[in-house]
Order: sequence, then C-alpha cells, then structure tokens
Amino acid sequence: QPCLTDASLASYVQTLGGASLRDRVDADALPDILHDLAGCAHASFRGALEAIVKACPGSSLLGGCASERAVKSVSRMRAKVHEYRAEEGSKWPACARVQDPLRATILCQDSAVMLAALKQVESKPFKLLRLKNNLASEKKPFNLHAVLEYATPAVGVPLVVEVQLLFDDLLPLFEHTHNLYSVYR
Repeated sequence: QPCLTDASLASYVQTLGGASLRDRVDADALPDILHDLAGCAHASFRGALEAIVKACPGSSLLGGCASERAVKSVSRMRAKVHEYRAEEGSKWPACARVQDPLRATILCQDSAVMLAALKQVESKPFKLLRLKNNLASEKKPFNLHAVLEYATPAVGVPLVVEVQLLFDDLLPLFEHTHNLYSVYR
C-alpha cells in the first residue's frame, strides 16, 4: 500500500515513540486505518466494477461485490501483518504488503467476455500492477488474478486491490477451493 510506505508516516511514528511504538502501530493501528480506507473506497470500487460488468455482457459480479465480502476484515489484515512480520528481512510497515483490503470477482461466461473484462480492469480508474494467470499454469482456481492500484477521490490515496476473473461455470469449484482454504488458515 503506497500510502503506508510514505516517509512521513515513519517520521510521525518516530516522533511519537520511536522503535518501541513501531511494531504496535504496524500490528494494531495500521490494519484499522487500511480497513477504514477500504470501507470508504468500497462504494466507488463497486461502481467501477459495475461499469465493467455493464460494458461486458456475459459478465457479473460475484455476490454483487457486497462490502461483507469485498472489504477484508481487520482480523484477517492483522493475521497477514503478523505473517509478514515473521518473515526474515521484512520491511516496516508490514501492513503495507496487504494487497487485498478491497477485492472482488468478476464472473465471465466465456473467454471473449473474460478478455473484454480484463481490458477494462487494466484501464482507469485501475492500474495493473501484476497479473497472475492461473489458467495457463493450470493452477486452481483456474482464474486470472489481477493486483491493481485503484485511485478514487473518496479516499484521496491509491489503494492496492485485487480483482479475480473467473469462468462462471467454475464457480462451484472456486467456492469449494475457497472453503478448504478458509479451513486451512
């Protein structure tokens, strides 16, 4: 998250309490802040995705991009921060590595629709940072997984978000795989 790597944040934490405060800010305060930013950006994020779906007949938003599913919970953000902080050589703040405070899935009826939706996802207000092609690698859940920078006036800073493109007939497999992942974590 670019907004969490700004030097002024590190300077502010140093002024408040230095090294003794750094880890607490990273683990306790920043996930709440990131969650609030994602919550503020949700309506415009959903609107941008609804525009993509409207422009790509044969596509739909999984669950309508409801906030309960689209905005990552604070507890999951904190868990990710603890995982990242445990890695050797991790940089501060670890919360900046949370790439999916906002996430959604676009369901596509066929490859032509998926390509059209991908072109839209690569356009403003999104900026493609990374695309993982789980179709070509034959890796479950057989989707395209886009990591994007999303800018909205509702927040004032860009957020790194995730949008998955999935064939709608693979949805049962996707949901089964996601349930297994939830049990695993």
